Amino acid sequence: MSRIVILADSKVISSDGCLAGPQIRVVEMARSLERKKHEVIVAEPERQSCSEINGIKFIGFQSLDDIKSIDVWITQPSLVEFYYTKFVNIPLVVDGYDIDPIESLKNRGTQDFEESMYGYHKLLATYLRALKRADKVLCSNERQKIYYLSILNFLGRINPKFQDDSIVLTLPSGTPRNEPVSCSQDTIKNIRKGKEDYVVLWAGGIYPWYDIDTFLSAMQIVLNRMPNTQFLFVGAENPIYNSISEMGVKKLVENINASQYLKSHSHFVKWLPYNNRAEMYLKSDIGVSTHNDSLESIFSMRTRVIDMIWGGLPIVLTSGDTMSEYVKDHHIGVTVKVRDPLELSNAIISLLKNRSLRREMSRRERLLAQGELSWDNVIEPLHRFCLNPCRNNSGQDKLTNKTMNVIKINDGMAWNAGRISWRVKKIIKEEGLKYLVRRALNRLRKSK
Repeated sequence: MSRIVILADSKVISSDGCLAGPQIRVVEMARSLERKKHEVIVAEPERQSCSEINGIKFIGFQSLDDIKSIDVWITQPSLVEFYYTKFVNIPLVVDGYDIDPIESLKNRGTQDFEESMYGYHKLLATYLRALKRADKVLCSNERQKIYYLSILNFLGRINPKFQDDSIVLTLPSGTPRNEPVSCSQDTIKNIRKGKEDYVVLWAGGIYPWYDIDTFLSAMQIVLNRMPNTQFLFVGAENPIYNSISEMGVKKLVENINASQYLKSHSHFVKWLPYNNRAEMYLKSDIGVSTHNDSLESIFSMRTRVIDMIWGGLPIVLTSGDTMSEYVKDHHIGVTVKVRDPLELSNAIISLLKNRSLRREMSRRERLLAQGELSWDNVIEPLHRFCLNPCRNNSGQDKLTNKTMNVIKINDGMAWNAGRISWRVKKIIKEEGLKYLVRRALNRLRKSK
């Protein structure tokens, strides 16, 4: 078996026990590899000491040099840039399940254009360099696999001499082993106003690629026809990635507060600790996930939809992504057209009124969660690689390296330096040199 080090780009388990999608993936990947008898160490950037949390060994980045031997590195593309020299001669697995160059298109569209382009070029350079070095690339679905294989082809990693597509492994996010069990969270106890009330759940942050407008319109229609419906929003404002959820939450709250009737049927609960999240599924009748028609939705893998399946919660979701196809094919929910509030409301109402169908969908979901979607099952491709880890031949071949060097991948740090330089000039122009010095000194004090 192998000694595996997973590099996380941020703190994995916060003090309140809350985890977002990337953190859940690290935790469950580590647990499932441990169950396969590998030794797994998770390294975090700000951890000061080694410790064991929920059976997982955590260390800080500063302790990486203390590990005597490493068989496999697993990391996100963003970290390869900074730890490139550590990966020399050791098999490197780059986890690309979250395609930041596509996901960030929506986020960067709200920034100053010049600043946005500096940041985006840095991101592209970072990703390309990571893919240039990777021995295996993880993706979450077949669409992503085609995406990465295409990039690897243009990088020269896939060429007439090396045509094997096994460099990319499909490894979706899975479902954990434990059953969803009630923890009697007080925050979700009083959602139902009466025995005949229904609860519709929105689980997770409201990010730019989600379509909250259509859901808001559907909520009004549902309440006009079924006034005994309650809407539960759990973790709409992501405490871990607040910057990308705050605009969506602001729009949601403003629209709900504009209608006293809608407000009286809407309930907001903070992000639940990972070990307590089952409560929101057990206290709800159906879950809803609506997204926009975009590049992000084409390639996405909705962790929240996977988790609703684990919770046995029938789902109504927008068509167009891989999870909507999965839900439809396995008869565990209903898919609707993009931006169609009437069809969405009809689907919600129809499913709420059909208790026997919801029970059957929930039964199927639990079978999937215990079988093909389980982490112990989806981890198999990575487990097989870790049994006999090796460098990818296309990354070591001299002729291939010459091909790759034809493409000038600018260093991500150089792009970041350009972005910082641009920011400095902008601050001096708009606020003055004294303001810049004061701001720099304040940051220096905070870092100590």
